[in-house]
Amino acid sequence: MKISALHIEDYLNQFKSFLASSEATDKKGIVYIWKLEKPFSRVKGESPIIYIGQTVRTFRDRYNNSKSLNVEKLYFERYYKHMIELYGPITIEVIQTAKPERCEWEKLMEYNDAHKEYPPLNRSIPNEPK
Repeated sequence: MKISALHIEDYLNQFKSFLASSEATDKKGIVYIWKLEKPFSRVKGESPIIYIGQTVRTFRDRYNNSKSLNVEKLYFERYYKHMIELYGPITIEVIQTAKPERCEWEKLMEYNDAHKEYPPLNRSIPNEPK
């Protein structure tokens, strides 16, 4: 599913549609990667990835509450709308794994090794899981 909305109401409808999809409801213990259609410049190279996260729950369980939806509204207005206008729709890749914390950390380290920075919407970088 692609999130291509340029207005908040459309964004919420598209995001809620993704939350209802099998991709968001069937897999527990996941890493999820938010990507744009076109890559953008990083310190080194280019990447379409804007965020890497993880949860032991499903994607829907992680995001389907009023607090998370309010945060998503703010992110749409501050970031997503601009990113979609410049780089095309957002897709969300969901990867099921037995060790989501470890997998997220590995994906972030791979990204950092390749680009010498972390994805733009990753605010905190996790410590290496034990």
